[in-house]
Amino acid sequence: MFRSIGLAVIGLAIIGASVGAAFVLTLEPALADPGYESGWVVNQFKADYTVRSDGSIDVKETIAVDFANLAKHGIFRDLVTSQKCDASNPKDHAVCPGGRRRLYGITDFRVSYGDGSSVPVSNEAIRNGQRYKIGDKDIFVSGRNTYVISYRIANALNPFDGFDELYWNISGEWAVPITKAVTTITMPVGATTTAAACFQGPAGSAETCSFESRANVATFTTGDTLARAEQMTIVAQVPSGIVRLPTSTTDDIRTFRDFFTFTPLEFVLTGIVSALCLGGVVWAFWRKGRDRRYTSIFYLTNDATEETEPLFAKDNVVVEFLPPDDLRPGEMGTLIRAFDWSLTPLGPIESWPGSLRTTVSICLASDLPICIIWGPGLVQIYNDGYRAICGGKHPKSLGQNFPECWREAWPVIGEAHDSALSGNTAFLETQQIFLDRHGYTEECFFTFSFSPIRDDAGRVGGLFHPVIEMTAKMQGERRTQALRDVASRTANATTVDEACTLAAHALAGHDRDIPFALVYLLNTDGTPARLAASVGMSADDLGNIERVAIGSPPSVSWPLSEVALTGLTQIVDNVEERVGRITCGPYPDSPRVALALALRTPGSERPVGVLVTGVSSRLRLTSGYRDFHELLAAAVTTAVANGRAFEEERRKAEALAELDRTKTAFFSNVSHEFRTPLTLMLGPVEDMLARSHTELSPAAKGQLEVVNRNGMRLLRL
Repeated sequence: MFRSIGLAVIGLAIIGASVGAAFVLTLEPALADPGYESGWVVNQFKADYTVRSDGSIDVKETIAVDFANLAKHGIFRDLVTSQKCDASNPKDHAVCPGGRRRLYGITDFRVSYGDGSSVPVSNEAIRNGQRYKIGDKDIFVSGRNTYVISYRIANALNPFDGFDELYWNISGEWAVPITKAVTTITMPVGATTTAAACFQGPAGSAETCSFESRANVATFTTGDTLARAEQMTIVAQVPSGIVRLPTSTTDDIRTFRDFFTFTPLEFVLTGIVSALCLGGVVWAFWRKGRDRRYTSIFYLTNDATEETEPLFAKDNVVVEFLPPDDLRPGEMGTLIRAFDWSLTPLGPIESWPGSLRTTVSICLASDLPICIIWGPGLVQIYNDGYRAICGGKHPKSLGQNFPECWREAWPVIGEAHDSALSGNTAFLETQQIFLDRHGYTEECFFTFSFSPIRDDAGRVGGLFHPVIEMTAKMQGERRTQALRDVASRTANATTVDEACTLAAHALAGHDRDIPFALVYLLNTDGTPARLAASVGMSADDLGNIERVAIGSPPSVSWPLSEVALTGLTQIVDNVEERVGRITCGPYPDSPRVALALALRTPGSERPVGVLVTGVSSRLRLTSGYRDFHELLAAAVTTAVANGRAFEEERRKAEALAELDRTKTAFFSNVSHEFRTPLTLMLGPVEDMLARSHTELSPAAKGQLEVVNRNGMRLLRL
């Protein structure tokens, strides 16, 4: 059926293309639909038109927009460059005859910001005009912005008997509202605007806006906000002869005849060729475009009783789908059809019972990974989704005994499989299974079920085995928990060493993803890197190196020098050759791959440490697994940075305390040194004051009292 529809569509396309080509060439284009946007507005659209003596017009547009909180590259400005003449308008017909096109020239297009700096501009052709894209495609702007656009228009004025007229759509159609639009038309010196008009609203609107004309200057202002797609149109007239208008401002519209001309003989030959093409399409549809059908529903066979379905058949029958020759069907469907089943206990496909054929058809039509286990030989048949579950076991696994193919998974799935063979349905969720399907033993998680399939006699003939692999989901949740544990355990670290130790302790419970981890701290003076914390390795392991000299050969130690110099992650894919066999993690195999990751704190030019983490021997180093290691290094870096910040604060506090102690000791010493001589001086002064009433004059006594009073003040300090 689908092939029939496809050929019919091709035939209609050939006919439609011939008719449509002529029709499209005669279509009259219009300016592109501006569409609608929201969230920003044009606050003011100000246009200054200066009419030159040669009939051209210098235009300056000042467009103030408010993008608010939106991130925009800039604005679009659509300008008309051509327009079809209106044959039904006698006034327009005088200057632009019907069947022709009015041409406008746009030159010297430039844009700047309100402050005078230039703005990048690109343009593209649109229907009836040009679209100018104003703004830098690599820079986003928001808020209020002002764009100043200048350009020159040619052929815009229309010559009539006794006057020349400018009839022009000033604003064009915008995708957002325009709060206010103002236009000033300046005619050449000595010209007086004899008539003027202003219109606002949708195209063809008769709603007027205000204008003022004085000498050779006319000013037009909208009264209300221009809504989306509304425009401002002005009319201004001056006496003839003020400007010199070009003699030709129009061009013929191209039609189908401009591209194709036929003599009578060519026309006849073209008709004959078209008829032959149409006849060929009908013949192909009649002979090849109809689907084949079978007289029975067993359409996995190569039964010769198939027949061509009549074109106008009314009966509904099971149809065999024949895909187009260039369309490859499902791979497993092709392999099952081509497989020599006579070499298996199932025998040739022609001998299969109807229940098996129906079940296999359902299996192949499903996107869910499904395996069918059938017969005493427990032969497995599966679809394209299940082929990904098999991995490297495919294609040997097709037609293989199910328990033999999955013997490494049997400790987990064997009991459920045997229970289903006895007639019970078994369902197991997120089971951890270790499979050898990619050349190594791999940790996997699956949710699956076994359901009995009854044969034609009503007995259990096989099992229906759908499977969903949950490996990525389970490992993702496990790794998220590991990162959460590292962050929470190291949150209260007050030293760098404590942060490293706590991070290592947090990773102790996640050895299925991180079988071992070493945290090395680098020194700025070039001394060997120091092992601050480790987890997963015993003290006897050669990889548990206490100090690693920066600059040492990478083949005999961890590549700390490369990480310290470049700051880039290094993959160590020969762990046993570098540091020997490592006993760690939940598995007996030694990790084959490790990563050395830089710990770079904010503000530091070079790494302050290196985190060496092992890759599980039961997992491949995929991009997701490597990203987890990178995130783990970032979490340890944060802990180290916090610990270093605490140490800096502690050092500052200790320095301030030491300064306070030094100050106290200094003043204590100074006080002692002052008290001794003061005491010796104040004694005689007090004695002299005691007998001053007989031996001292009042002036001398006053001076001694000043000395005594100040000495006592110093003594109290």
